[in-house]
Amino acid sequence: MFSRLLATRYLNPRRSHVSAITLISLVGVMLGVMVLIVVLSIHAGFERNVKQMLLGFSPHLEVHSPYGFIQEWEPIEEKVSKESGVVSAFPIIQDYVLIDSPSRRTPVFYRAFDTDDQAQVQALTELLDLKAYPGGRADMGIDEYAVISRQLAKEIGLQVGDEIEVYASQNFDTVKKVFEETSEDPLQVTHAEQIAAVRAELAELRQEATVPIETLQAFYGKLDELYQLPSRDAENQLVGEAMLAIESEAVKDEENGIYQVPESLWNSIDDALTQLVELDIDAVDAKSFKNIEELVLPKKLTIWGVYADTQRAQGPQLFIPLNIGRELSGIASGTQAIAVRLEDPYHAFEARDTLQELVAPDYQVVSWMDRHAAQFMLMKTEKVMMTFALSFIGLVAAFSIMAVMYTFTIQKKQEIGVMKALGARNSQISWVFLWQGLVIGFFGGVGGILLALLILWRRLDIQRFLAGLGVDPFPADFQGFDELPAEYLPGTMIIVALAAWFLCALASFVPAIKAARNDAAKSLRNL
Repeated sequence: MFSRLLATRYLNPRRSHVSAITLISLVGVMLGVMVLIVVLSIHAGFERNVKQMLLGFSPHLEVHSPYGFIQEWEPIEEKVSKESGVVSAFPIIQDYVLIDSPSRRTPVFYRAFDTDDQAQVQALTELLDLKAYPGGRADMGIDEYAVISRQLAKEIGLQVGDEIEVYASQNFDTVKKVFEETSEDPLQVTHAEQIAAVRAELAELRQEATVPIETLQAFYGKLDELYQLPSRDAENQLVGEAMLAIESEAVKDEENGIYQVPESLWNSIDDALTQLVELDIDAVDAKSFKNIEELVLPKKLTIWGVYADTQRAQGPQLFIPLNIGRELSGIASGTQAIAVRLEDPYHAFEARDTLQELVAPDYQVVSWMDRHAAQFMLMKTEKVMMTFALSFIGLVAAFSIMAVMYTFTIQKKQEIGVMKALGARNSQISWVFLWQGLVIGFFGGVGGILLALLILWRRLDIQRFLAGLGVDPFPADFQGFDELPAEYLPGTMIIVALAAWFLCALASFVPAIKAARNDAAKSLRNL
């Protein structure tokens, strides 16, 4: 009781200049607790919103084949859908396409999913962000429509109702092949002598109805050399016809070591080689380019919605129905993967292990947490670094309290000597200063929590005030949230306050020991 009463009197800020400094240290503890709680609460709000956004457009689980394609996916889907905790399962196809919009062309990553799956459609619909893009949502279904990301809409200036043309990426391989073919000289120019030699040998061979096995095989080998040369498809096809004629019409007589060769075989080979020499290359090239026009037809889609994504939670830039995805990818049937939505996505790891045992051993089941593990690790690292950096505010306040208490013990040296002379024990003297640290830590922690709650309650007003001054530390364009998110964390608040209380108690421990060890006789000499 004696120690507490004396500590309370010493804490009175009107008694001395040192007590006023102690009050300033208490405010420092409050600010340290407040800043740490506010930052951690806002970070938790961002993490919560990012996860909600990811869960809106990401499958909770994905089943992949080691071959990159699942042909018979219906039995797997049916088996997975019956598992406890699974809401639905549906096929998805993902690839890159080229978007041609009125303003520019750009490659984008798309995801095609079964629009009959209401769980996925509902999750995506909840992310639609139409207010920023005039036009509204028309009642037009989604058979020939697409949903694009907010980042893509801003990048190329699109809005709901606009039309885009989509080119399949696989078509560009065909285009590249045609251009490579047509840029080379034809066989009739680059290998005219080799073709002439083959035709001359043909003229000699066709005079006989039978040909030795070795001779005909050697002639076939020369045709094969022509077939292996880089050439246009039309040239390659003619050489192939000559080879096929030998394979199908020549009759092998192993006993006599000869081939029986009908006249029609020689005529077929001669016709093929004659067409090769007389081939109209310009007409062949023109036909190749015409086939490109037929192949690379764009798919016209209307933007049905713009869904909210952010730099922190980037999703596919384009969502399209599965049937359109099949057309763009060239997959008539089957699927690249099977997507699964769960009742509780935060139990994805347990569900992943269960489904892994359900499907074939060489199949791979990936959860949304696995898919975004690097992103979650980044957020976790940010949280740790912010906690570490901001903790120094409380640490500085604790050192200030230690300095004040140490100075206070020197100023009260004579009073301590009097108390010890009157019979005060060392423990009582120590507790005078320890109680001061505990009181400062208690009120600093409680005051910091109350101040943090006030700031979190009025955070939007503070954000608007700072934005009015031209300072916006949380721009909506980057974060993707119009309002600054926050999550109240009672457990974290209590831990931070207790940590501050412990630091203050620890800071007052050294001065308390110093005061208790003062020699009473030496302290009273100056009275």
